[in-house]
Amino acid sequence: GLAYFDSIYSDLIWNDNLPKLAAYCAELSDYAQNRDVDGIFVKLTQFYGSNWDADVPFKVCIYPIPGKRGHSTATPKGNIVTCGVLLDNYDYPTSLSVVFHEVCHLLYREQSPELQLQLETWFLTANNPTKILTYPLADEALATALGNGWVFETINGKLDTTDWYNNFYINR
Repeated sequence: GLAYFDSIYSDLIWNDNLPKLAAYCAELSDYAQNRDVDGIFVKLTQFYGSNWDADVPFKVCIYPIPGKRGHSTATPKGNIVTCGVLLDNYDYPTSLSVVFHEVCHLLYREQSPELQLQLETWFLTANNPTKILTYPLADEALATALGNGWVFETINGKLDTTDWYNNFYINR
């Protein structure tokens, strides 16, 4: 099963792109070290009221996507964020803001049950006919506004003027 696809992936993507990926990771790490990522993380943790244990480090795993344009994906699980990067588009502010977007999802999930209940109650008791539709989007909208908006502007000195998310309601 999986071993069959692993060899195809290695032959078509991984092996040829490993040198570019290593260079990208090294340069992204250098870029991040000059951007006060620890301070950004502390502010996000405070904003979310998160119970994240500061002794648990985040691990960022980056995988290659050949090309200059297109879409990437990123996924948070536990203390690990996996993030695809377009190898021919060295856009460090966007890559770093996407990593923080995913960190925001983790911080949202680490809020106390009392705070999560307070947010749910606030949404669901609001006098708004769209409350049932907007509450499930809150986590994604906050991660987008903070990661792709605030973090990008903080590390890059200006706001990203392109679309931040591929869903109209979250992007707007």
